Amino acid sequence: MAEPFLKVRHLVKDFAGRRVLDDISFDLSRGEILGMMGGSGSGKSTILKIIIGLIKADQGEVWFENSDLCLKSESQLAELRVRIGYVFQNGALFDSLTVEENMAYPLEKHTRMSDQEILKRVNERLKHVGMEGTNHLYPSELSGGMNKRAGLVRATILDPKLILFDEPTSGLDPINTQNFIRQIRQIRSAGEVAGVFVSHDPLSVLAICERVGVLWNGSMRIVETRAIQDSQDPAIRAFFRADYQGNDEIRRSR
Repeated sequence: MAEPFLKVRHLVKDFAGRRVLDDISFDLSRGEILGMMGGSGSGKSTILKIIIGLIKADQGEVWFENSDLCLKSESQLAELRVRIGYVFQNGALFDSLTVEENMAYPLEKHTRMSDQEILKRVNERLKHVGMEGTNHLYPSELSGGMNKRAGLVRATILDPKLILFDEPTSGLDPINTQNFIRQIRQIRSAGEVAGVFVSHDPLSVLAICERVGVLWNGSMRIVETRAIQDSQDPAIRAFFRADYQGNDEIRRSR
């Protein structure tokens, strides 16, 4: 059996005396996107921030590229973050930079590509998400859906092998949600990219992920999405019982 691409082991995290994460463990295979759901304050985003090193776990390990990220210094984490993409809920573009400048920034900072090579990649990636011709617009001039697509491009412009999605479809209308889901599938199919997809939207999780972890009272229950409709676990049923039934189109499109 292949070694897991990402290994999370026994994470514990308290905030103000309240245990939010209690012995969380899971593996992520190369090419897999794991869904993650839970109520507000359940620790979904906290797990992502622990993985990328923005928050320190009180206990536990996060193994990526044969090393425990929880033991890394800030300078070591900065080097590793180049290989991890983070898609924020709001796109997280720099307001003072144009779309092109936002996309080019990681390439200028972390590669030796020429200006022509950078512009070529930026234009290719913007075209891929239907944003050609937006190079000189500022984030304030973009729609909500375009901001999120631009955020996806910037998070993946360095071709990371691990992508963390922090509620990227939140606030999108159904059409833009489906477009965003389609783009995530294309990224996954284009290479051996692994990801963790945090969402409040069960339909998006069902459309993208083969497994989902549900956070419930500090613990995580993981189930294959094809087994959700038969699950008797109260946490699984609380999030999916009304959403899985009748969604044959979503299951066929996965």
